Amino acid sequence: MWHLVRILAASQIWFSDGNPIEAARGGHGVSSRLILDRQGFLDITEVRSPESVALDANGAILWLKRREVDSYFGCPSLQNSQYLLNLSLRVDGGGGFTLGLVKVPDIITACYSISNQVSGRLKPLPHISVEDVAFISKMINQKFVPYQNILDAPSRSIQEIKALGEQFFPFTPYSFELAMCIYDWTTASFTRMVLFKIFQYTHISSEAASLPHPLDHGSLARKIWQSNFSVYTPQDADYMRAFLMQPAHSLDNLTAQLDEVVDQVYKFSEIENRLLTAAMQSMPRTALAAKPRLFSGQVDMQQLGTEHFGIGFRECPLNRGPVGVELAHSLTEALASYASVGQTITTKMAWSFTDNIDDALHYSNGIVLVLNSPPDAWLWDDVSYITPLSDDPGKIEYAVAPGTQFEIRSLHRTATLGKSMTIISLEPVSRQDRPLTVQGIPKKMRSYQSAGPDLAQLVEEGFAPLEVAKLPHGRYKTAGRRCSCRSSSLQFYLMLSFSFSRTVVFGLTLVVALIAIALVALPSSLDFLQPPAVSDPQNSSHNDTDTMASRAAPLVVPALNRHTATVIIVHGLGDSGSGWADAVEVFRRKNRLNEVKFVLPNARIMPITVKSLGPSSTKSLDERARDSDEPGILESRAYLYSLIQQEVSDGISSDRIVLGGFSQGGAMSLFSGLTAPFKLGGIIGLSSWLLLSHKFSEFVPEANHNKETPIFMGHGDRDQLVLYEWGTATEKRLKDLGYDVKMNTYRGMEHSACLEELNDVEEFLVSRLPAKGGA
Repeated sequence: MWHLVRILAASQIWFSDGNPIEAARGGHGVSSRLILDRQGFLDITEVRSPESVALDANGAILWLKRREVDSYFGCPSLQNSQYLLNLSLRVDGGGGFTLGLVKVPDIITACYSISNQVSGRLKPLPHISVEDVAFISKMINQKFVPYQNILDAPSRSIQEIKALGEQFFPFTPYSFELAMCIYDWTTASFTRMVLFKIFQYTHISSEAASLPHPLDHGSLARKIWQSNFSVYTPQDADYMRAFLMQPAHSLDNLTAQLDEVVDQVYKFSEIENRLLTAAMQSMPRTALAAKPRLFSGQVDMQQLGTEHFGIGFRECPLNRGPVGVELAHSLTEALASYASVGQTITTKMAWSFTDNIDDALHYSNGIVLVLNSPPDAWLWDDVSYITPLSDDPGKIEYAVAPGTQFEIRSLHRTATLGKSMTIISLEPVSRQDRPLTVQGIPKKMRSYQSAGPDLAQLVEEGFAPLEVAKLPHGRYKTAGRRCSCRSSSLQFYLMLSFSFSRTVVFGLTLVVALIAIALVALPSSLDFLQPPAVSDPQNSSHNDTDTMASRAAPLVVPALNRHTATVIIVHGLGDSGSGWADAVEVFRRKNRLNEVKFVLPNARIMPITVKSLGPSSTKSLDERARDSDEPGILESRAYLYSLIQQEVSDGISSDRIVLGGFSQGGAMSLFSGLTAPFKLGGIIGLSSWLLLSHKFSEFVPEANHNKETPIFMGHGDRDQLVLYEWGTATEKRLKDLGYDVKMNTYRGMEHSACLEELNDVEEFLVSRLPAKGGA
């Protein structure tokens, strides 16, 4: 540990941690950034070994090394020493500094050899354009920055962002704008900042200074149109506002809009990227001793594929044009040429990294970047830790600015869960304007600070996949980034969230495996409480101790106003009740369901193991139904009825209750609702099918209470998990039986949901549960 006791500088100074100048700092693997007004930055990084302590100050090293004495008896260890190192700092007017150790206790000098003083230069402050700041300030005032109505993170208030800007960027009157650009990068705005970078022909100059290179307009329009992850779609007003456009319902409409605003959005992106770079340059650095290796899953945008990895580098030959040539390049060709081992690549856009392999795998679609440290560096000089300014403080994020260079050190190919994985090992290219050579300190000490796991070991272990996702995200938590939640075996637990992502499916084998899973959706944990004036003697629940102990209570979202209606939403396999909490917020955002309480049941924790990979995906609806677990289905139905009974007991009429769900939960809702011995207000089945369809009529009560109850179904026509044909067959079967059912088809959607579908569900709920008003 150390502290500054003597400072001679003609500038105002701050530490970026916000603590007083004289405060104690340091510890093994801790880097502290000193900011000198109008002059520059000084990063002091402490690294310890059992016999040495080193303080790196912008590449100049102060060190203490244990002497070769006869006995260490009486010599204090510096590993956890009570002695603070007293530092003296002098800064001249030209950016040079001298850092020294002063007032060293006699016992330390007796036991340790010391380098008393070193000199070096401050790292320069970034250039910040007044015009750029004025433009971003206007975009902030017009609410184009930051991204509006963030559904997936706690977000930060304007006051918080201002305070953080003053802490990290006190050297400039534009601290708020710098902080806002980093904050905005961590939201879905990053899609604009990336797409308008990678689709530039960077080897061709543009006539307009503010628009440096021509754009691949066709690819840009298609990739905005193909955005289809959670709420981040071209039909979403907030998402399209990030591109200065209105919601679009066709590629032609989006292209026409983009033609009108492309130059404005391009200018917007360039300016925000420049300020983002200045802000990243100003953030404190991370010691290699703390984080010897960083990781990134690529390509981390849902609508981009591996063919878009190479075009993110200035070295890609397609950047030479001609304009109109599609910017897409085979990964195999890229790795055999300009991105091969030994080549240097330069990023066109900012890159995000995390500090553990699991989180990188979470966002990977087949590429994992492993960032290794330069051999003589002590900290990540080109990498900024930006989580303190993130909209989600639970997401670890490091970032590098556009224009950062890396050398490709190695390429490895492996597979996990049958999926091909390319591992690219990178190393930052050292700039000429900073000293990296370590003088005087033993070589053993230098290697001690950067110890990390061997890459070959990671590859050999096949990057053990996530057992439980560490990232704190729900359906909308990834801000449009590709999400690949995965499990380490063919065992799935009902309480694991599958994040509503289209990338849930890891190939045909896993799809078939999931379809073959026994349908034990919601085993009961409660005695069935029969609703008043109705009976259902055949549907008693199984009341065993294990079931009672293992079911979590439903998540309840209370009504905003007087409670007059209830919606019960049953999740699908691999999810939990909380996984639908974000969707509830989407349903309620227009304030048309303020009298509705939402109940989100949880399945009990139960491992389901695939025992057979039979050809379930080729079966008809009735063939699939014969494979269903009838006792489990009836047990689950009884539990759902108990939830409805509770609402009735609380004074809510059953015809003011809507029962619905997604996937397996939707199948349970259709079956339970249509066979209920009481009238419901509506039934919803999303990406679902009719359970026990071959004998369905046997379970319908004689009164057929829900023969006229409206049923809403929704299904993606590219669903390979619950086949689209099962949805259409269910709709036809129910119509043939005289039920009031309507199924909406969502083109291009796989086994997930989209904002259009959620909006349709909201309309259905509003029509079935109109507000009553009153006190």
